[in-house]
Amino acid sequence: MLRWIKNKLDSLLLFPQEDPAPKLPPPTKSLDQKLNYIKSQFRESPDVSTRELRIGPGGKTRAALFFVEGMVDKEALGIRVIRPLVQEELYKNIEDTPLSYVEAIAKHLLLSVEVKTEKKMHEIVECVLQGDTALFIDGCEDALILGHRKLQTRAIEEPDSERTTQGPRAGFVEDVRINTALLRQTISSPNLVLEMTTVGVQTKTKICIAYLKDIVRPEIVAEVKRRLNSFKIDALITSGMLTELISDAPHSIFPVVAYSERPDKVASKILCGRVAIIVDGTPFVLTVPHLFIENFQVPSDYASPWVFQSSVRLLRLFSFLVSILTVPFYVGITSFHQELLPNKLAMTIAAARMAVPFSAIVEALVLAFFFEILREASLRIPGVAGGAVNIVGALVVGEAAVNAGIVGAPMVIAISLSAIANFVVTPLAESATLLRYVFLLLVGFMGFYGLAYGVIVTTLYLTSLYSFGVPYLSPLSPVIPDQLGDTVIRTPIWNRVFRPRQFAKDRKRAEFRLTHQKQNTKDENH
Repeated sequence: MLRWIKNKLDSLLLFPQEDPAPKLPPPTKSLDQKLNYIKSQFRESPDVSTRELRIGPGGKTRAALFFVEGMVDKEALGIRVIRPLVQEELYKNIEDTPLSYVEAIAKHLLLSVEVKTEKKMHEIVECVLQGDTALFIDGCEDALILGHRKLQTRAIEEPDSERTTQGPRAGFVEDVRINTALLRQTISSPNLVLEMTTVGVQTKTKICIAYLKDIVRPEIVAEVKRRLNSFKIDALITSGMLTELISDAPHSIFPVVAYSERPDKVASKILCGRVAIIVDGTPFVLTVPHLFIENFQVPSDYASPWVFQSSVRLLRLFSFLVSILTVPFYVGITSFHQELLPNKLAMTIAAARMAVPFSAIVEALVLAFFFEILREASLRIPGVAGGAVNIVGALVVGEAAVNAGIVGAPMVIAISLSAIANFVVTPLAESATLLRYVFLLLVGFMGFYGLAYGVIVTTLYLTSLYSFGVPYLSPLSPVIPDQLGDTVIRTPIWNRVFRPRQFAKDRKRAEFRLTHQKQNTKDENH
């Protein structure tokens, strides 16, 4: 009890009570009360504007438009809203209508495509701050919300992070409505459900949940909604923030929520029974559940012959192993297990390390740390200068370090090979970097025994991960035989008849009846 009183006093002293927020006015028919509330809320915001009008026969009725400068198409507002409102002859169309005055104006006068009524003041303010226009009419309790948005967005173009040699070139943008339209363009099915919600007390960020209701399992959709409603946050700026809030393993170094900028990739996952989460203000769309094997799959895998793309997918898997094991393997074999090397190779490595004053583990950590500085600098420096920094750092500084005897040439080769292979599998680049350092430290203390221990623990950890209730390593662990055709290798399209049972309730994907027949031809000359 005493501790509770002490904590209460400390909170009052450290965080004094702020002035309560202005009380929302009750629904009213008075235009002056509504305008006074708006002016009291936005007196320090010059971008929030009100435009008073005289409408109706003889201009006897007062009205006002409430909007945000820069978010509204003023030309459309003047032609489709203001001009019909001030033309007296148009009001003859609503003299004998049984509708209310507001509804009659909305249906018979205004030329706006999006029109809805709202009476709660806080809802009206939220709509206006998102780009809509509110029309208040004196003597009417309801306000009309008009959709005349004109937000600045960039053009639809191919995303830099997911370039492909074949396939569509379109990429998501920062507007949630454009992104949902791109999904609709790819999946022209009435079963595609797009549910909107908002997250963020201050930002009111719009989030869209997309799924196919006849394919996805209902429990996955229910779990996504539950997690989105299970937290209250001040602001949600990017989809990466949402990833941490809804992830099964927020402390994991492996991504259990996938993201993509490509509409075709997101659409293909929705068609398999997954749920897409589109966050307004970011071009990266999240998809759940996410499996480990998906990190090695790209859209171009299904645009080329399956034999070639299967070999490419194996190459990606091999590159991931190279990125995390090359440097630890080199340190372990040169520091603890030299007997495993052929004599000529051992003598060559020993000669290269003759003048190096550091042990192999210190040499690897110094070079790896230098590479991380170089990579971070190249990302932060804009334009062509970033590529120049990479070239200068890799060639000039690396060569100078070898000539000065600070590091050996074999270590530079190992670090370079590991760094290049790290970018082959982009979704796992950060995970591979952390694993490389962990394995490097284990090898530095215990040799190959430490490396084996790290690999075993990592594998066991992967088997314990889940993504929205689905095992992260499935269909490899647990093994699902009918889904192994699109894992390490890619089988032909005609062999992929069923959807993954972890996500889809309707598993039948396609049905093939194509048969190949030989055509008998006769030579007319014989």
